[in-house]
Amino acid sequence: MKKYGILIPALNPDQKLIKLVHELLNNVINFDALVLVDDGSAVTNQAVFKELEEIGEQRIHVLHH
Repeated sequence: MKKYGILIPALNPDQKLIKLVHELLNNVINFDALVLVDDGSAVTNQAVFKELEEIGEQRIHVLHH
């Protein structure tokens, strides 16, 4: 079986990224990993990444660049 991943680079994301992640988790069945890359976001936007890390979904991986 093939494995698929989703890569999302994000710079200074807002609540739209959280909504997108929830939509992907609920509607896209055939993926094994969702990698979110913090591409140098400001300190004020770090709460979005923290919230995504706390979803508790094992397929979500947040990397900080």
